[in-house]
Amino acid sequence: MLTTVEEKLAKIEKLGARHAVVARFDEVYAGRSAYEFIDCLAKLNPAEIMVGNDFRFGKDRMGDVSLLEKYFKVFVTNPVRCSQGSVISSSRIRQLISEGEIHLSNSLLGWPAGK
Repeated sequence: MLTTVEEKLAKIEKLGARHAVVARFDEVYAGRSAYEFIDCLAKLNPAEIMVGNDFRFGKDRMGDVSLLEKYFKVFVTNPVRCSQGSVISSSRIRQLISEGEIHLSNSLLGWPAGK
């Protein structure tokens, strides 16, 4: 976890979102099939869903972007890259943090060096 739920919601609000749904990711949630995930999402009636091209969902990550596109209007975002061209991902940031590279991880997150 890179930020608290409260921090994430504040950042999302700054982007102009009027609504956000926070779901508890527990054993029951993680055990949902891709189609159960789609059924749950359909109840929210999203106008559009934004995901990265490698987005996966459902038990064992069985759902993918092409399945999601069968049910919803989906916008696939391009990966965010640093100035050297490498993809910036949460996995990469967590790896940097585990290696003690706090300054670099904060830089990739766009945070001040002291955060």
